[in-house]
Order: sequence, then structure tokens, then C-alpha cells
Amino acid sequence: MTDLMLQPLFELRGVSRYYGGGTREVRAVDAIDLRIDPGEFLVVAGPSGSGKTTLLQLLGALDRPTEGEILFERRDLARLPDAELTQLRLETIGFVFQQFNLIPTLTARQNVEVALAPQRLSRSEREDRVSELLEAVGLGPRGEHLPSELSGGEQQRVSIARALANRPRILLADEPTGNLDSATGEEIVALLRSISDQRGEAVVLITHDASIAARAGRVVRMQDGRLLEPVTPADLTEATPV
Repeated sequence: MTDLMLQPLFELRGVSRYYGGGTREVRAVDAIDLRIDPGEFLVVAGPSGSGKTTLLQLLGALDRPTEGEILFERRDLARLPDAELTQLRLETIGFVFQQFNLIPTLTARQNVEVALAPQRLSRSEREDRVSELLEAVGLGPRGEHLPSELSGGEQQRVSIARALANRPRILLADEPTGNLDSATGEEIVALLRSISDQRGEAVVLITHDASIAARAGRVVRMQDGRLLEPVTPADLTEATPV
């Protein structure tokens, strides 16, 4: 095992994100310590307003902490200039959202291909890579369909293929099952889990659904911006939605 694999992918030390000030100060994330390892499937569970999405934005270098350190492969994100953060997002982080955010006038294949533009691949390399990604998410035969011709679950699979285009080391998924029925949502979570297990990408999945959280490798719960005591997926099996 390489030295890089022995190191945490992310290490958060006393991370807080405050908005406003004085009596109107909102502590969206409050003094969080958290380690995320390479290839890990981690669920962050909690009710709306608990700080889950703010935490995901901090992990994705879309926001900077008010206090504390966010180390990504030993680099402190708070100290990196904007240009380096942009490059880091392009090269190492994939994003999956509740809204599929597909371009409606492009086919599934073209929506994935758009994400490959920064890599300056040849046409044949792009075509091969897109085919590989669509096969990986179970959409090989559906590549020429527009988003309007795909089901919600299929659209989310396209968005996952697009997120994998830059061969990221981590996928950040913000309520990726929120617009799907329960059966389709379970399929999407199973797909993300298989990506983590088989391809080696770490996955951090945000959810308020206890049944989704119960399928995780590890679960952390948030409330009022803080992490609660650790739980195992088995603890959530019989739980009501968080």
C-alpha cells in the first residue's frame, strides 16, 4: 500500500463556517473534526438545516471555513488561492446533486462528453471514455437519448457518469435520491456504493433518509452544525427518518 493510501483523503480539524454576525450569527458548521479515507463510502445524515450541505460545500472547495483546517491530501484548502482550488475541483472532485442539471438539448452521451472538455482528449479518446462511463452506470444503450426521454433514475445515472469524467478521487453527492422514488433511490445508492467498492473513488453522500443512511459503510450524523456521536448503519435500520 502506498504512503498516499495510508493518509486520509480529507482531514477536518475544528472546522466552522459562520454566516452573519452578532445576534444574527448562524453557525452552519460548528467545530467539526472528521477524517475521510481513500475509497470510503461515507454518509452524512441529518435533518434539513443541520449543516450537511454547508459541510459538502466545504469539502468540495466551493466555500472556505471561517475557522479550522480542511486538509485534502495534506493540503490546507483554506490556504490555496482560488485558481488552485478551481483546478483541484476539476481534477479530483466529482459532484452529484439532487437536481440532475443536465443540458436538455444534449443527449446523455453529449452531457457526459461536455465534462471531458478540459482534458483536451482526441475525438476517439473522448468517445471511448464516454462509452466506458455510460456502461459503468448501466446506460450503454441509452446514450443517444435526450434527458426528456430518460427516467429520473436514468438522468441521475447520466449525472453520475458526468461526475466520473475527470476520474475524481472523491464523489460528493448532495441528496442524490431526493427527486426519485424509493426503489429508484435505492438503485442509485447501490450504484454509488459499487463505484466506491469497485473503482476506488471515495463517496460522501448527504441524506436525511435513514433507510439510505443504513446502506453506508460509515455514517456520521449532524444536528445544528455539529457532528453527533458516531453510529453504525445497523443502528439506523429500524430508525425513523432523521
